[in-house]
Amino acid sequence: MLVENQSTNSGENIEFSKKLLHSIDFKFNRVIAVQKPSMILRVKLALDKKWLGSEFFVNSPE
Repeated sequence: MLVENQSTNSGENIEFSKKLLHSIDFKFNRVIAVQKPSMILRVKLALDKKWLGSEFFVNSPE
C-alpha cells in the first residue's frame, strides 16, 4: 500500500498520488477512491479533470 501524505487539498492529493504511482511505473486503468460522503462528488469531478484516461470508482466507508 502506498500513502500520499504531502497534499493539503483534494486536488494536490490527486496530483501527488498520480506522480507517486508513475514514479514506480505502476500501470492501471481503474482507480478506487475512498472519501467522506460529503466529498464523493468533489473527488469524482476532480479525478475526471486531473486524471484523464482512467476509470474511477469513488465511494465512502459509511
